Amino acid sequence: MENKVVIIGTGGIGKRHLQSISAVNDRPRVFCYDINPESLESVLSFCRENIIKTDNLVLFNNLDEVIKEIDNQTVVIISTTAKGRSELLQKVIVQKPKAIIAEKPLC
Repeated sequence: MENKVVIIGTGGIGKRHLQSISAVNDRPRVFCYDINPESLESVLSFCRENIIKTDNLVLFNNLDEVIKEIDNQTVVIISTTAKGRSELLQKVIVQKPKAIIAEKPLC
């Protein structure tokens, strides 16, 4: 099984997580999702501006599809607004990921 990272929320903080991941020597496959199409579309330009390789990057505009990518080798980063975060965390936890990093999980 390959190591994977799922980033849910590709605003400023989500993009900074992506930038940090790009500095890892053994880069995992990265799956990004955002409910906001403009935010998701801006990921590729952010990568170009910050010289981040995108060969291991997959963008999703469907939450259910990205949730299906989560397995026991996946680190999930949740960097969304507080709206709906509890339900989102529940969907992620059911998938039994390796780890969850949640920005302000109880807001």
